[in-house]
Amino acid sequence: MGGIHGIKFNVAETPFELRFGYQTRWDDIRVGLQDTYIRRPYDTVRNDRVGEANFSLFSDIKTKWTPWLTTVVGTRWDYYWASVGGIQTYLASPIVGFVGDNPAQPVRLWTAPFNNGASTGQLLSPKASVIINPFDDKTDFYLNFGRGFHSTDARGTTQTFSTTEASDDLGYVFAQRRPLLSPSTGAEVGMKTRAIDNLESALTLFWIQLQSENVFAGDEGNTVFGPPSRRIGFEFTNHYRPVSWLSFEGDLTMTDARFLGFDKDQADLYLQLLQPDALPWGTFLGNKPGNFLINAAPIIATAVLELGEPTGWFGALKYRYIGPRALTQDGFFKSPAIGTVNARIGYRWKEGWKFQLDVFNMLNSRSMSIAYGYGSLIGTDLLYQACNGLIAVPVTGANCGVGRMDIHAHPIEPPAWRLTFGGPIEFDPSVKGPDLMEPFNLVKFWE
Repeated sequence: MGGIHGIKFNVAETPFELRFGYQTRWDDIRVGLQDTYIRRPYDTVRNDRVGEANFSLFSDIKTKWTPWLTTVVGTRWDYYWASVGGIQTYLASPIVGFVGDNPAQPVRLWTAPFNNGASTGQLLSPKASVIINPFDDKTDFYLNFGRGFHSTDARGTTQTFSTTEASDDLGYVFAQRRPLLSPSTGAEVGMKTRAIDNLESALTLFWIQLQSENVFAGDEGNTVFGPPSRRIGFEFTNHYRPVSWLSFEGDLTMTDARFLGFDKDQADLYLQLLQPDALPWGTFLGNKPGNFLINAAPIIATAVLELGEPTGWFGALKYRYIGPRALTQDGFFKSPAIGTVNARIGYRWKEGWKFQLDVFNMLNSRSMSIAYGYGSLIGTDLLYQACNGLIAVPVTGANCGVGRMDIHAHPIEPPAWRLTFGGPIEFDPSVKGPDLMEPFNLVKFWE
């Protein structure tokens, strides 16, 4: 929910436009992580009710200094509040050991009462833009600079104890809390043009640096406060409408995304995995320290074909491509590329109503929708058996701590469809509704 208001005025014959507004949002979700055996849950690592609210105020002033020079200067204030309520029960919490090795006296890692709480964060984000159109009204050059942010996982902001790790005496292990907001700084320079009839094109070069990245931790099922990062890339967009009922879109984004700094902890782990007793298990693969930004797509491309006028029959085809992403810091494990085709067909009435059928993943792509690269242990694996003393094979604590490195993924959903029928509800009886038989009078994309 939000609102914005603008005021236009002149100072010494120079036009100004002052805008100010607000935005607010509330989310209430339940998130959890459970251990499973043959898809049956038996241990609850985390089970939380998370609420998050934000309130934002923003303002900017636009000044047209000359017919070819415009500036925009503004700022935004964001306030976030998050609440975490653990609903993990004692009997559902994981067993981490036994008193005196007595199976009748299990010790459980029950962390819900200690990881509850609330956190807040606020940030002031200044922004500035310069727009230049020295040739004509069809081409603009622009430069943008400003500060932004991303919110972190609320559970990490209230956490007191680790949910997956116990001390040597089966006690709690303290966990470091994270700030709720992580600031970023970015800049972009680009061009927008309509120099070619019926074609709108834009080319943007951008740079973004984040104070911290959200990184997924597989063992905890949580995102952690990662190292700083930077992204450099370009975005090229095109929209072409040769006639009123036919349009094409083509977009391409290429990004070089890297972590900043050196991960000493990862380097120490990698050295342990290269020791003679650990090396044969191959757990060093994917654990070399590096700077690849995990799950950052280097290439994203889309192509869209649309048919139809503002009213009447319409249709669309959309192809989206996402290039392979690095799943580990060293880039050893990568996700496969993703390519999907979606389709849409429908009818629009002049009264504002719409009937629409969407088909998703129409060609049944079998790629991975979500993919992560990390280690795990399963009972049929020799490493699991060695770590649990079931076979007499040399193994190290580093091997067992990492597990067998592999890609853990969820496939793209199979073809699915969605039917939509909607429009404005009029309470004035004199206003006629849509004629439901109209689409069958004549099937055409233009009138």
